[in-house]
Amino acid sequence: MRFLQLPILLVFMSALTVTWGPSETLAQDRSDQIGFVIATRGTVSITSRGEDPRVASLRLPVFLKDTFQTGTNSVLKVLFNDNTVLNIAENTQMAIDEFVLRSASRATSFSLARGKVKVLIPDFYEATDSRFEIKTPTVVTVANGTEYAVWTVQEDGSVLTAVAVVGGHVKVVNNGKTVIVPTGDFLTATPYANVFSFPIPISRLPQVQALIQQMEIPTDPTVIVQVQAAMARNAQAAQVALVTRRDAPPIASNLTQFSPQLGAGGLSRLMGTISSSCPQVVSQSGSRPPGCPP
Repeated sequence: MRFLQLPILLVFMSALTVTWGPSETLAQDRSDQIGFVIATRGTVSITSRGEDPRVASLRLPVFLKDTFQTGTNSVLKVLFNDNTVLNIAENTQMAIDEFVLRSASRATSFSLARGKVKVLIPDFYEATDSRFEIKTPTVVTVANGTEYAVWTVQEDGSVLTAVAVVGGHVKVVNNGKTVIVPTGDFLTATPYANVFSFPIPISRLPQVQALIQQMEIPTDPTVIVQVQAAMARNAQAAQVALVTRRDAPPIASNLTQFSPQLGAGGLSRLMGTISSSCPQVVSQSGSRPPGCPP
């Protein structure tokens, strides 16, 4: 395994400015939805299989195999049924490859073709036999109960990938080799076999800190309440349909309440009896890792 030196990391430290703008689109009740748009700004589209792109308006439902596309100075924030929060920054293309909700586990996979994303993953993934991954042209990142950012950069015709971990830890797999990035560290990977940078503390990289903060946008708490209600209705409809068609017991929806502080990156840990330890690390926004007490 080879490591790159710090100067090569500087190609990833680009600025990003995003703000939230309201929309009046109402949430649609669909039992096959897997999430909803909870904040958006600028030129953002969502494309479902076999359909034309649609404008990503507030409270718009998203579905398996959807592709997200953001333009310059644009951003999209999605809340999924399993409480995962995805922030998609400008000039990004990302697709939902897999989203499976089971009563005791989850399986989620995204493909990041280009751009920048920040994700907040609930503790349920870490406490169960669940899988969450983001694939880029360079690496696969695997995480549980984590908050982290991933972005790609074109350099000399190749795609490089950067990973910055705010809370928890992330496994970065590159050509069969794995590096674990702990809380507070930053790492890059090239498309060449087994080439990673040395993990570097985010605290030593002000531009990376700023980039992570800029990926977050405010969310109207009212939107969270409305989306939560739509999710509950859709989950109930799916349960009723399952029982009616298969004469089977209802599946567990595991829906939880969302914190009013969701827009600041906080998410209540209300996953039943699941518990987790909170590391003695403060995120770059100055707050504790998601779900940990102040």
